[in-house]
Amino acid sequence: MLPARVDAGEAAVDALIRAVGPIGFVASAADDHYQSVWARDAAITTLGAVASGEPELIRAGVRSLLTLASCARPNGQIPNTIWSRDAGLYRDWHESGAVDSSAWFAIATAHVLNQCTPDEGRTLRAASAAAVRWLRARDLNGMGVLWVPPAGDWMDSSLHRSGRTLLINALYVWALRLFEPIADDHGLDLGNGLTADATADATRSLLWPAPDLDLATLLFEAPDAVRNGWPHPVLASVLHRAHDPERRWFAATLEAGRLRETLDVLGNCIAVIADVGTGEQSERILDALEELSVSEPFATRTFDAPADPGDWSGLVDPAAEAAQDPRWRNTPHQYHNGGAWPFVGGFHAWALRHVGRNEEADRVVAAIDRTNTVDGRWAYPEWVAGDTGLPGPTHMQTWSAAAHLYAAFG
Repeated sequence: MLPARVDAGEAAVDALIRAVGPIGFVASAADDHYQSVWARDAAITTLGAVASGEPELIRAGVRSLLTLASCARPNGQIPNTIWSRDAGLYRDWHESGAVDSSAWFAIATAHVLNQCTPDEGRTLRAASAAAVRWLRARDLNGMGVLWVPPAGDWMDSSLHRSGRTLLINALYVWALRLFEPIADDHGLDLGNGLTADATADATRSLLWPAPDLDLATLLFEAPDAVRNGWPHPVLASVLHRAHDPERRWFAATLEAGRLRETLDVLGNCIAVIADVGTGEQSERILDALEELSVSEPFATRTFDAPADPGDWSGLVDPAAEAAQDPRWRNTPHQYHNGGAWPFVGGFHAWALRHVGRNEEADRVVAAIDRTNTVDGRWAYPEWVAGDTGLPGPTHMQTWSAAAHLYAAFG
């Protein structure tokens, strides 16, 4: 670990260099469990590598993506994790399929294609197109938005969302925005589904409901002549009741008959970056994050307030919590449940820069840098407690270091 007096950018680049392995970026060079290529970590770290401009790091990002592409399932699904074994590469899908890995893969690929050889570019474009087609198959009722199983994204422990989640659909919109022009230029098949703009409209309709919403209009595969009513009254009633002219952020998820209004900070930041909402909605989201001080005094928290593990109807699954390894439990202010994560802060800063709020973004980056230092050294904890700032058990986490770098995007 470098001393804190070393420039934050220089220290972040050094941390990424230490994480370069034969098959790509490992999630942490200091923890056996994370000495492997985790798809979302590697993709996000690749964004930091691109922001750094360092050729060695960009090549490591390309290598990470090529490794992931080589281990994709025939249907296009990108794995959650790849471990290098003596007998070869072992690919893991987690219990719920890591739906977000496929979106992160396509997003990162779009950022490195201009750094690839022709053969690498063909491989990654084809794998990304297949990943997008696999994502489109997660639209289970023809409304253009994706369904996610419990623990199907980065919150894969005992606290999780399911159904039509904001984070997955915002990532999906972002991937579509990046890959639609690439697909047009190279004749790639992204499958049957809505455009990025139409997917954003559908996501907005369901997670930021309007008073005059007619759900039948979202059935894009149905002929216009039969879109004259919605036969499922529970969902229609839920969304009509949920309209609020003072709404300040997208709901976290829409499940069967329930709109969870929890402020998913990362999901809302990605929604801003991907232009899922209107300009006014993006400003409302960022105003709310500022007023709720989600990035003070530490890096940006997962939620504005932690979920109550004792509430059986909440986000924490008591059975999973009891069975989980202590490192990944979700007591209030810990881990996914209100912990402060540098990588989330990086996308918070990116969202702010996306709409021109650069001074606020600089303050978020300062909070990331404070969180990434422990006892006077650049330690890059995966997360710290949202209330006390005490670091979690894993250090030298690669995406924590990368956050300082990709926070410059916008």
